[in-house]
Amino acid sequence: MSFQDKLENITQDKNTLLCVGLDSDFDRLPQFIKNFENPQFEFNKAIINTTHDLVCAYKLNSAFYEASGDWGIKQLKMTCDYLKSAHPQIPIILDAKRGDIGSTNEGYVKYAYDYLNVDAITLNPYLGSEALKPFLDIGDRGCFILCKTSNPGSGELQNEMVGQEALYRVVARKVSSEWNKLGNCFLVVGATYPQELTEIRSIVHNMTLLVPGVGVQGADAQKMVEAGVNSKNRGIIIHAARSIIFAIGDETFAKKAREVAAHLRDQFNIYRGTKLLDQLQKSEKPKEEDKKTEQSKQDTSSGQQSTTQSSGQSQQSPQGQQNQQQGDQAQQPKPEDKVIKPPLPSWGNLKNPIWGKKPNDPSQQNESAPKDQEPNPLDVKTEAKGILSDAFKALKGK
Repeated sequence: MSFQDKLENITQDKNTLLCVGLDSDFDRLPQFIKNFENPQFEFNKAIINTTHDLVCAYKLNSAFYEASGDWGIKQLKMTCDYLKSAHPQIPIILDAKRGDIGSTNEGYVKYAYDYLNVDAITLNPYLGSEALKPFLDIGDRGCFILCKTSNPGSGELQNEMVGQEALYRVVARKVSSEWNKLGNCFLVVGATYPQELTEIRSIVHNMTLLVPGVGVQGADAQKMVEAGVNSKNRGIIIHAARSIIFAIGDETFAKKAREVAAHLRDQFNIYRGTKLLDQLQKSEKPKEEDKKTEQSKQDTSSGQQSTTQSSGQSQQSPQGQQNQQQGDQAQQPKPEDKVIKPPLPSWGNLKNPIWGKKPNDPSQQNESAPKDQEPNPLDVKTEAKGILSDAFKALKGK
């Protein structure tokens, strides 16, 4: 199964856009955890056990494990192995930002895909597609290519003009139109730059984006969701790490991590549900105006016809008027000829256009999403209502 299919399935099943970052900085681990033989792994395992039903992916930043040498790499490997064993449906993203000449990248490929067995990796585009070819040629693994990063200094190079457009726009265009031959390319775009996120979305269309910057980095989550989701109301992996895993530093860290993760997931769902409803209202407004215009024309036409008929009837003889009345009665539809329109289906019976299945239908949980299916407005409203309902229920129950 490809990375994209794996992501589509879990986003559908769990109704979530949240990615938890297992950036387990040893210095920030709770003191009691440091007493374990493999503290980073034990910390990660506890976080995974309390959040696995809330996420669409986990992202592990290799730097926090490399800092501890072979001991840290061992725990990174243990974490990946645990996820593959306990939760194989959850994609693993290795945040390593690799990018070197081809032969060096072949070593990185073996480390990431053969040794750690991750599903995707972050890559640096600076050396060009030729250098990244060892990654790009593996169709079932994801390549998340840096485009517009979330750090404050990203504009120093990424906003430099290349011809008539900024470098980040050039990267977005090249990756989406030239590098993505196997459908395994994605972009990293910071949530801290919603305007640039909007621009990039318009360039890459429905391509999936990894969006860091929510939480400690202070991005506006609502602006990020509204700018980032694609035409199918998904297409973003929203990453949060420190705000979740280090929410509290005592024995209750895993429980607190779940609370924060659930809150973020619900907030993201509310924002995308609200956007769906807003889109629906905007799409219905022109239709309502067209109906009013058409009705006005019909009323004007009916009025003119009525005046003409009245004038004609006043000039008819009694016999002619009687024949006219009989003709009118003959044109009236008989009761058995009337077309009875069926009632609109209830919310629960409507199909979900985004996934091609009924909401919460367990019989179709493993179906992958259709590629380019146009949503029905009623169905779009159904999905928005479902997202909002689920999110508000979850918030109310806390």
